[in-house]
Parts: sequence; C-alpha cells; structure tokens
Amino acid sequence: MAGAVGGILISRVAGPPAPALRGPGRIELGYGILFVICGSAYLVAWIVYEPAGPRFEQVKLPAR
Repeated sequence: MAGAVGGILISRVAGPPAPALRGPGRIELGYGILFVICGSAYLVAWIVYEPAGPRFEQVKLPAR
C-alpha cells in the first residue's frame, strides 16, 4: 500500500513542473530533480525506520 501511495504522490509532484522543464536544454533539470527525490526517499526511510527497528542480541546456548 505504501508503494502505491508513493507512486501517486510522486506523479503529483513530478507532473506540474514537467511543462516548464521541456524547454530547450532544460529537460535534464527535471530528470535531475526526480532522481534526487527518488534517491533521498531511501535515506529518509532509513532514518525513520532505524530507531523503530528491533535490536538483535546474541543468543547464548547452554553448554552440553
């Protein structure tokens, strides 16, 4: 569900600036902005989920 919502949101964010960035020599700026947004989404997700994740501890088994 989060992936579908993310797809909806990115299309809403990417859609409005697209006509302004289609001028000569400016399409790279539009793709650059989208790549920065997509790349930073992984960092934001890591920052949000890292504190909430489980902490792993070594399991000590009894000696036989």
